Amino acid sequence: MNQSTHLIFESCLIIKNQKQESKIELKDKTIYRILFFDDEKEVVILIHIFNNSLPFAISYSEFNQKLESSYYSVYTEKDPFDETVDLTIRKTDSTETANLKLKKKNIINQRWLKIQKHVHNEPNIFYSNFRSTIIEKERRISKNDKEYTSQYIFYNDENGITCKCELKYFLKYLKLYWKRGKCESALIDDYKNCGTTPPDLENPGRRRGPPYKEDPCRTIGRAPEKIDHLIFEQFIRDELIKNKNTIEETYEAIKRSIYYSNPEKFESSQHKALSISKKDIETLKKGPLSQRQFEGYYYKHYSLEQREKNRISARTYDLERSPKTGSQIALYPGHLFEIDATVLDYYIVSHFYPYNLIGQPTLYLIIDVYSRFIIAWNLCLGRPSGANALRTLVNMATDKSELLNRIGYVKPSKCNKNDIFTIQGIPKGLIIDQAELRKNIPTHFQKTFGVQIIQTPAKKPKWKGTIEKRFDILQRWNKIYDPSYGNYPKKKYGDPDVRLEAVRFFDEMNIEVADAIFEHNYKPIDNPKLLNTSILESGISTAPVELFNHGIAKVGGSIKSFSRDKILRNLLKPGVATKTLQGIKYNGLFYLPEMDDVDLFLSSSKTTQYRKAALNNKLNILEHEQIVDQIYMPLDGYDDPVVCNLLDSCNFQVQSDLPEGIDISDKNSIKGLSWYEYNDIKNEYRKTKIVANENYQEIKFEINERRKQRLEAAKKRTDQLTANMSNNEFLAGANERKKQIKELHDKEDATEVKKAYQSVDETEQQDKIDDQYSDDDIDFSDLIGEIDDEMENDDE
Repeated sequence: MNQSTHLIFESCLIIKNQKQESKIELKDKTIYRILFFDDEKEVVILIHIFNNSLPFAISYSEFNQKLESSYYSVYTEKDPFDETVDLTIRKTDSTETANLKLKKKNIINQRWLKIQKHVHNEPNIFYSNFRSTIIEKERRISKNDKEYTSQYIFYNDENGITCKCELKYFLKYLKLYWKRGKCESALIDDYKNCGTTPPDLENPGRRRGPPYKEDPCRTIGRAPEKIDHLIFEQFIRDELIKNKNTIEETYEAIKRSIYYSNPEKFESSQHKALSISKKDIETLKKGPLSQRQFEGYYYKHYSLEQREKNRISARTYDLERSPKTGSQIALYPGHLFEIDATVLDYYIVSHFYPYNLIGQPTLYLIIDVYSRFIIAWNLCLGRPSGANALRTLVNMATDKSELLNRIGYVKPSKCNKNDIFTIQGIPKGLIIDQAELRKNIPTHFQKTFGVQIIQTPAKKPKWKGTIEKRFDILQRWNKIYDPSYGNYPKKKYGDPDVRLEAVRFFDEMNIEVADAIFEHNYKPIDNPKLLNTSILESGISTAPVELFNHGIAKVGGSIKSFSRDKILRNLLKPGVATKTLQGIKYNGLFYLPEMDDVDLFLSSSKTTQYRKAALNNKLNILEHEQIVDQIYMPLDGYDDPVVCNLLDSCNFQVQSDLPEGIDISDKNSIKGLSWYEYNDIKNEYRKTKIVANENYQEIKFEINERRKQRLEAAKKRTDQLTANMSNNEFLAGANERKKQIKELHDKEDATEVKKAYQSVDETEQQDKIDDQYSDDDIDFSDLIGEIDDEMENDDE
């Protein structure tokens, strides 16, 4: 066929020209697809792409004549079926999307298997006489004993087994393949065409369905506008999420809002999130959308997970509802430890008078990820803190015998020797979260002990699922034996006040926690992830203590042991000090390090003409809460931190003259104080300083007022005295006037000196007079003797 005058080819679209073509919808147009050029018969095979017809043939001459007469023309617009189908399953796809892609892929493969044997037999497959030869007929009898004939096409499935496909489905798949460009992806179903025709949102007309519950007389359905969605978002954010109201309460707040109650007086400046136009005001005058429409919007735009977070808060959802799927994988005991804290749901009483409630204790746990063995714990008072977390690390790296003996704990008789009493050491990796330990763990801890600190995201407990699960187990220990169990902030109406049921002291609670930990360490865990070939061959149970000991002996471990003194010296509360020429300044006090070349170390903080700016003089130090006298400075090249002693200049000095009766040990000194006591002293000083500053400000204000008054009076007087005097006359003779005033002052001093010497002469004369009548110069011995004789006579 001559194709020089027209650009036509296989799969090309040919459209039949019609009148008023621009107003006809695409599916109503007559468009054909060229399937094949049969040169032997000199015909063109065409198929209508929109109706349900089979291919038909037209001669070359007739086809060219219709093209030249513009009866047919080449369709130059976009192919209606030229759509890319993405069936690649990616890692970012959700489970629902991946399943849908897999389903579509399977449908395409199954349909292609049914037609692939015959689809390439062109041009025979386009003619009905050939298709009739591949059809197999089979007679069947229905339930009503009527005989009918069914037609099949045989094909081979993926496994090479011969299967049957009904003729109507075979023709359906062939038509899809031909109409849509002769490719495998053309065999996909048209899911987009399912369902009813979408309504006209601009002119919805009479509302369908039952009447509104809120307004039964309402019969016109109003389509939601953009302004409605903006209002929905605002009330969902303010009422439903922030105030935790229900959907019904939120919808009632929407109906009462100014948007619908009085939209004409609404000022958009009051609500910056909304900008309302005149068209929006007309929309709001029609009234609010129904509660059903509001619920539909909320359920459509907020997933189930997001709705749950809106109801109970995102934090509570992450702690209680989210899956615990983020635990690390440990290869052997000591590979990874996890540490975390929780406030127990038990209340304890004070063992001091008046023996009343002191609240809920905090429990720290450290667990081995490989064996689920709880290697250390720390029960403390107060909320989680950095100091308590560091004490837990000390318990991890040291022997627990001293702690258990102090609280009077007796180990169960069936416990092994190698248990929580003796297991100690530092792991290869320590998993912490974004809590108090992140800022309180010493920076040199990793370098000194070779520990890798792994931080998990904030508010993501699923990343430490191993230890989070153990908290849940330990919280349930012996509820029936402690009536104080319960979280008081979550108390509901009618619940008893469990705080009144508190009966245990702190050490008694510590014993209960130790019992719960021993019980956990010896209880077999039903978890197939803990099993391996070595454990099965050795006949080891899944009890954490046996898994831990077996892993150390057979699998290998990396637990490192250090002396208790070295642990205590390096696991103290960190702080930041400043290096100065006076010493190391920390919390307002100065310390001197015990090290060689200390002068050279401190002098490096001074700026010189060669170094205009000082170096970074900030130092990392360690301090204990009960020791003010010393701080400790970790340095490279030193196994242990360097001791820094308090300078005498910073200590409160002993009184020079102690009055009689005062103990010399009762001195005014800060040595021996704790940081708590020192901070109390500073707080008292701050309080007195605030009062003194207030008094100082009042005195300063009064003095400034006096100064201003005196200045104004002096200026006024000087202006009056020098009113008729020129500037030169005012400035001349300054030295002479200075001399005159000095002479006057000297005369006043001379007069005072004379008076002082005259007072000395008068004092000497008075002393002479007193000496004449002094008792020392008169002898009263004779008079005394006579009085004694008279007293003896009276006695006789």
